[in-house]
Amino acid sequence: MAETIAVTAAEIAELIDLVADVTGAAPGLAMPFAAPFLLFSRLDTARRDALFAPRPGRVLVQEQLAIEASGRLVADEPVEVRFRFGEPASDVAPFRIEADLVDGRGVTVAAIRTSIRPIEASQLAAATGLPMAASPDTVDRATTRPLGPEPVERWLRLVGDVNPIHTDADHARGLGLAGPVVPGALLAAAAEVLADAGPEAALVRLNMRFMAPIAIGAAVAARLRERPAEGASGRRDMRLFFLVGDRAAAVADLGFAVGEEPPVSR
Repeated sequence: MAETIAVTAAEIAELIDLVADVTGAAPGLAMPFAAPFLLFSRLDTARRDALFAPRPGRVLVQEQLAIEASGRLVADEPVEVRFRFGEPASDVAPFRIEADLVDGRGVTVAAIRTSIRPIEASQLAAATGLPMAASPDTVDRATTRPLGPEPVERWLRLVGDVNPIHTDADHARGLGLAGPVVPGALLAAAAEVLADAGPEAALVRLNMRFMAPIAIGAAVAARLRERPAEGASGRRDMRLFFLVGDRAAAVADLGFAVGEEPPVSR
């Protein structure tokens, strides 16, 4: 299935301000790498309701979220979003949603992939992330401002996320959690700024894995590990750990093109 839609200048401005508020950095992104998420979320209501229908005794968790970009969107210019769905093979298997964003010339500007798995609610409540001690090859880069209800609500409104696990305290407690949790995609949107690869490096690939829920109200620290470049590839690879306390709740692998800005979709 495909839909032709555009991300508006007002939505982009709101995303830039939200990322700045979450990270504490001055607004500086002309077109955030995460902008395609604003289109990816606009799955038709019937399909979304079918995919996210309640499963007795289980909760849906996002395991992985990835985006690769060969360009940048242009505000108010429509792109075709070509969705593909990988239906789960069983009640416990993950299902996948993929989307290619294709501009008016037929060029795929961005490709988004996500994997979502139904698990026992007790498994989600028990997940605490991976222990992550500081080491010589990592750098403590930044700490987000507390991810309270206000920035989360702004994100949910912007992308159209209606999952009650992010807003309904009774629902979250019914799953064994202390309260609502931060959307993983909001961390993905902040990764570009938190990695801070410099003005000569353009983000072209982001792959996030989620290991534990992050309670709304938590401050999330970012710890960065840069991987050595292989030859004169013009690429920089980084791994960004999102920490709550001394445990990694999510990990982002980022790939940057150095010395060249990805072309803007026209």
